[in-house]
Amino acid sequence: MRLPPTPASRASWECRRLTLFASATISMTNSALRSGLMISGDATPSASSPHISGRTAEVKITFINSAEISDELLAEWLLEADENKQREINRMQQADKRRLRIAADHLCRAAAAEALGLSPAEVKFGKNEHGKPTTDGIEFNLSHSGNIAVCAVSGKPVGIDIEALREIRPDVAKRFASAEELEYIGSDPRRLFEIWTLKEAYFKCVGTGIGSDIKSVTFTVNGDDIRCSEPGFTCKFISIADGYICSVCEKEG
Repeated sequence: MRLPPTPASRASWECRRLTLFASATISMTNSALRSGLMISGDATPSASSPHISGRTAEVKITFINSAEISDELLAEWLLEADENKQREINRMQQADKRRLRIAADHLCRAAAAEALGLSPAEVKFGKNEHGKPTTDGIEFNLSHSGNIAVCAVSGKPVGIDIEALREIRPDVAKRFASAEELEYIGSDPRRLFEIWTLKEAYFKCVGTGIGSDIKSVTFTVNGDDIRCSEPGFTCKFISIADGYICSVCEKEG
């Protein structure tokens, strides 16, 4: 089943970059997203906080580059994590992946704390029956790849996925893409990651994660118009950094 485009007035989107010293906050309308707006560099921190109240229609997206963060600050951030997560991170063999996990955990905690009006230490995380991280009062989702971690916060169920572009066998698409999606992908690796991130974001939004039903939902991409075969979801591509594909999906209503 094909759905009509989601009206532009349905959602407000905000995207910013969290850096060591400052964050840039930009109000993201659907039209701004469609233009492929890139957020880069440092800016004066915004005094505004995310509007997260009730079932709001706003998504706030924050991201961080772990390669920009000093070892000293990463050591401080690691101490924010609970003991189980600290042990898990310390067991990681690759330093770059360890840095990314520390930065991602801090990003998620900081974004949730800001939305809830709490200190990062006061934020308590849990998991749903499928293992999706949760916390009381808001909906959020986290993803990381390469050196980038990205977090989406909303008052409604939300999912986000980011992937660093890399070489991959074209036949991999057959494992997750429908016939219509395979036609769209062709031999274009960028389109392969577009469909993959859309599916990841969708299944993270519904709270189940990618599973054996990965082909149960189909995405039709026509330029800036993205349609989901399941009704009631708004999905968009977000331009975060060169060399990355990022998709976000929010449940409507």
